Amino acid sequence: MPSHFLFGLFMAKHYVTDTETSGLHAADGDRIIQISAVEIIDLKITGRTFSTYVNPQGREIKLGSYQVHKISKEMVADAPLYSEVHPRFMDFVSDGQLVIQNKAFDLGFIRAECARFGLEFHHDAVDTIDLARQRWPGAQVGLDALLRRLQIPSHPRAIEALCREVGLDRQIEFVDRSTRHDALIDCLLTAQVFTALCSASEFDLAASSAIVRKPWPFAMQRLDISPLTID
Repeated sequence: MPSHFLFGLFMAKHYVTDTETSGLHAADGDRIIQISAVEIIDLKITGRTFSTYVNPQGREIKLGSYQVHKISKEMVADAPLYSEVHPRFMDFVSDGQLVIQNKAFDLGFIRAECARFGLEFHHDAVDTIDLARQRWPGAQVGLDALLRRLQIPSHPRAIEALCREVGLDRQIEFVDRSTRHDALIDCLLTAQVFTALCSASEFDLAASSAIVRKPWPFAMQRLDISPLTID
């Protein structure tokens, strides 16, 4: 097995983040309607979470997106605007590294919301898609495909058991991902994918373009240690 250099990844704090949106195209005015995050410390899910619906200010929730997440306009009518949510979200994630499944999508929406309200957001993220592509070149890397490949169950009873195990800090509805997506549940599932990928002996951290070194103050830094062989 080849040698690997370890990074501060294994000591870092991470926040797996996900959004649900009114449509697929932030550049065309689609909006965030749910944003969630799950804390990981030392590659362990801590149970601390952030999650809220977001008011899209009258933006239509497109049928195709509604069929995925089942979030209706009535469910977000009384939710806070993104301008109110963003400072709370940043307070939650600001001392660690963002981790996102398909970061181009979610970061695109977060940046669009920040531009709309004149808010600052300069952060990048580790993308679990990049990590998976490095380990399995040419394989499917969608979340469902990774859950199957890593044998991580996604049915409601498994998610409920995980929440009990980590002492989740909130009550959640244990929805079936095959019929409805939820940003917080997807964060919990992506967190398990991320920790599994980072624990894999085949995973070469040193070579990964997914490792983010800036602009985060807590970004992963190379440790001054000898190579460690991972069996």
